[in-house]
This record gives sequence, C-alpha cells and structure tokens, in this order.
Amino acid sequence: MDSNRGKEISEDWNPTCEYEWLSSVFKPVKAMTLNSDECDMASYLFGRSTDELVLIVSDIPYCEGTREVLQCLKPREMLDQDVINLAVCMLTYQAKNEMTKRGIWFLPTIFSQYVLAWKAQTQDMLKKYHNKFMGTFDKISKIFLPVHDSECSHWFLLVIDFDKKELIYLDSLPSHSARADRMRSIKKLALYMEEFLMDSSFYMTWTRNKSNISEFSLVTPNNLGMQATNSNDCGIWVIKWMIEKGTNEYQIYVDEGTRLRIALDLILDPSNLLNETTLAVAKQSRRVEQIN
Repeated sequence: MDSNRGKEISEDWNPTCEYEWLSSVFKPVKAMTLNSDECDMASYLFGRSTDELVLIVSDIPYCEGTREVLQCLKPREMLDQDVINLAVCMLTYQAKNEMTKRGIWFLPTIFSQYVLAWKAQTQDMLKKYHNKFMGTFDKISKIFLPVHDSECSHWFLLVIDFDKKELIYLDSLPSHSARADRMRSIKKLALYMEEFLMDSSFYMTWTRNKSNISEFSLVTPNNLGMQATNSNDCGIWVIKWMIEKGTNEYQIYVDEGTRLRIALDLILDPSNLLNETTLAVAKQSRRVEQIN
C-alpha cells in the first residue's frame, strides 16, 4: 500500500472535524497518521454506511472480508478468526512476492485446530494448505501458527524457527492455570509438523531433510508485554507478531490504533483483489455524506 497516497490530515491523531468521530471510536495512545484515502476508508468501514458489500477477496483464495466480519476490529471486540486468516493471506501474498532465499510460512487458524482435534489427515491437509500457504522445505526459515485455547477463548502464537531450532511461544495474556495445556498444544503441533514436513511434496528431489522439530528448544522471549485489561486484544497481538516477523525479538506495541491500522492495511493491500474498487466506493460514500 502506498503510505504517501492522499493528503496527510493528522500527525498526532487529532483529526479535522470532518473525521473527528474517528478519534472518539479509536483512541490510540501513540501518535497515528492517516492520509485522506485511509480516512475515507475508515469512515466507510466504521461509519454510518450499512451496505454489506464484500470488501476483501484475497489474492490467495481462502476467506472473504465482509463489513460484518471487519466490525470485530472495533476497540474491545473479540477478534473473529476470519480476520486473522485474512492477515495470514495478506502476509502469505507478501512472502511469496519477496525475492528472498529463506521463506516464511503463515498458516491459517484452522490448521492448528485440526491438528489439536486429531482431525489432521496428512493428504487432506496437503491438498488444503500446501500450495496456498507453503512452499519447499529446503527454503523455509520460520512457520507462524496461530493457536486457539478454546477453554479460555484466547489466541496465542507458535513460531517454528528453523534457523535457531526453537519453538517460540508468544502469548499476550499468559495464564498459570492454562500454561500446561498450552504447552501440550505446542508439543503436539511440533510433533505433527515434524512428520508432516517429511512428505515428498515438500522436496525438489527424493532426498528429505529431517527437521526434528519436536526436539527444538521451547522459548518464551523476555519482556513481551501484555495486552491491556479488558481489551480482548489477543488476536491483534497475534496478527502484529506475524506482521513484524520477529523484528526486535518479538517486541511489539499494540493499542486501539493497531486495530484501525490492521483494518486499513487488509483492505488497501495489493493482495486484496477489491482494493481499488472498495476505495472508490468509500470515496463515493464520503462525497454523498458531504452533500447530505
């Protein structure tokens, strides 16, 4: 997305009266800058419009972003897993278009849910996810796996780092009572991925590299921070960790502006086949509002 497109209307999140309502809905602690296109889109998405057009169709066919789905990006709403999957599709699109030797894979939420429910048949999983979200094992660097703790209705993230041989556990709301179950989930996923990646479809030749993922060290980075009380931001943290890809040792910052930033990036990113169409509709909607 072109961050310079349009006129910047705010450098410290103090929108003009035309967009003043935005600052009453989203209250970021840190400064936030939006250009005019982004303000038009935010107004269209979170404002008074009630049409139910599909706003996001990923370049990687998986799920659609409707207005109803994206409303969960409002402050304090629990994130719908479809939004996490839309982010996975966006990041996968970006990763596949980056000219790097070492790849990063982002897997949708249902992948880990199938594995943890003992419903993951290898051939079925390969058909559903290999071509869309994965590549050749010889070029892999990291795999990002969003994981859902159904008992607590909570999202956390598992990163399989092949360079450091680590299983990195990222959790914005650690729980002493839930830790044992979450560790078991991580170990189950690690063992499954180890066997899954032995399939011949991941290799260019008959030679297969044994990954030994189940023997990787389990690591929790220090000073990760925690989500704000009553924010329901666990899914937002998962998305932001995936976006940052481990930059600065997984140290990230999340506030209400992060929710708005994710919504705008999902809609305006080149991976969205409807990005230009949706922006045109948003601008037309804004013009109609100004006339009325």
